[in-house]
Amino acid sequence: MGGLGPALLPRGLNCMLQLQQALRSLQEEQGFEEVIKSTQNERFLCFVLRIGGLRVRTGSLAQAYLWHRSGHMEHFAENMYEVANPKERVNGAPSDKEQNVETLQAHSAGASYLLKPMSCPLHLSYFFDRSARQGSVLPLRISEFGHVFRREVPSALCGLMRLREFTQDDGHILCRMSQALAEVTAFLLACQKLYKVVGFRKRDIVYHISTRPKNSQGSGQEWAQAEVRDAKSTLSRVLVKGLLRSALEQLEIPFTVAPGEGAFYGPKIDIHLPDVHGRLWQTGTLQVDLFSPKNFGLDPTPDSNDRLCLLHRAMCGSLERFFGLVLEHTDGHLPSWLAPTQVQWIFNC
Repeated sequence: MGGLGPALLPRGLNCMLQLQQALRSLQEEQGFEEVIKSTQNERFLCFVLRIGGLRVRTGSLAQAYLWHRSGHMEHFAENMYEVANPKERVNGAPSDKEQNVETLQAHSAGASYLLKPMSCPLHLSYFFDRSARQGSVLPLRISEFGHVFRREVPSALCGLMRLREFTQDDGHILCRMSQALAEVTAFLLACQKLYKVVGFRKRDIVYHISTRPKNSQGSGQEWAQAEVRDAKSTLSRVLVKGLLRSALEQLEIPFTVAPGEGAFYGPKIDIHLPDVHGRLWQTGTLQVDLFSPKNFGLDPTPDSNDRLCLLHRAMCGSLERFFGLVLEHTDGHLPSWLAPTQVQWIFNC
């Protein structure tokens, strides 16, 4: 509706909430804890770290300087919606810190904000402000069902498969490289479990390792060290491409390499599912990010052998797309746990 996303009617909303419930259970198995319970009309599902028990939920708008800091303005700006408000009025005199922020986010028409296309910078800010500085035990895990917005040309829109507004099971894990393999394998096992219970067979699922794109962050040397197994590397003894490959091979999952299809901050595993026409659509993803912890000041020793890395993970990606693929795959005959009406009593008088 309104050119952005679908309107979920009661039965469709029930299905979406059941899918979120399944994701919630799988995320709890991976170390996420739910702290905000569902209400009657909406479910704001948030997860917190086991250490500290702090709540996590991020807004839809963020100041432009945050997207500059994360690198999204340089590499993803054409897919972001900017909101400029030249008539904004504030009370009181700004502090020096606020003036510096306004300088960073200066815009020709006034203060600049952007609708979030993903939750990464907001989660990183949380890690920086509340967790890493307090010496929390790694790994740290957060996740949310975030409403995200992406600027898509009209010709690219396709039913539930590609939308301008959608819900993402967006999560991040901050860990050392020595801890990353266990996190990646746990994520892949959870994805396999989810896809199986909605009816997809192993042969339906396609896995790719996506490598450095042309529009990327960091130097060629850093990416080379991250993608090529090199025992002398100063970045880490467990290297990114070797990490992703090792996780897939350990679980005996077949995969192909997609050159140049990685994120601008690191290589990734992309999981694809087919629609009714056999076209593949990306759903789950796990992305290894060596640069964001350094950009946000989280890693005081970024060149150490066991440096910090950030794992970006989503089992469904877009919940709307995933649900659309399940609808097509099952021809509308949903598993009982996902059906809008699971049990109905019939009285024979």
